[in-house]
Amino acid sequence: MGRLAAIEFAGFVREDRGAAGGGVQVRHTTRSRPHLAVSIAIGPCSARRACPAMDLASWNARQAELRGQLPDDLRDRPDTRFEIRARAIAGAPAIATYQLGHAGVVDDRHQPSADYTDAYALYYNDGINQIRVMAQYADDAVAGIRPLLAIAPPDDLEQLAVAFASFYLHAWQ
Repeated sequence: MGRLAAIEFAGFVREDRGAAGGGVQVRHTTRSRPHLAVSIAIGPCSARRACPAMDLASWNARQAELRGQLPDDLRDRPDTRFEIRARAIAGAPAIATYQLGHAGVVDDRHQPSADYTDAYALYYNDGINQIRVMAQYADDAVAGIRPLLAIAPPDDLEQLAVAFASFYLHAWQ
């Protein structure tokens, strides 16, 4: 796990997010703008970190739990997208989620702020170990969903997540 956590990529800043319970978490963020980040969490399946079956029905049953990870201001907005789909990584069954949302708000000091998300996540486990790779827009807030889509389209985030997931899965073996 230490070897996986230490991997660096040209053009990305690596941030070690810690190791716990036999797993590691690391984040790679592009040096150039717009900043895109790829967060990787690898670790063993356990009672605390269950490994759900890699089938769409099992993951659709968890939709409320997964959607609950969205920022509060985005969770119930009608224009927030949250999708779960089946996918393969290197021929193995996996699950992907995509989330997109934006909400301009005024905080308790009457200052404008925005909650936003534009992220594609891949989940894979073999019943013993699991990996989650999330590629997301990680730069300054923009003025809505259309600018988010223009800067970080879902296809670009998907390709980034798949590339990192494929790399880590091969390095893990």
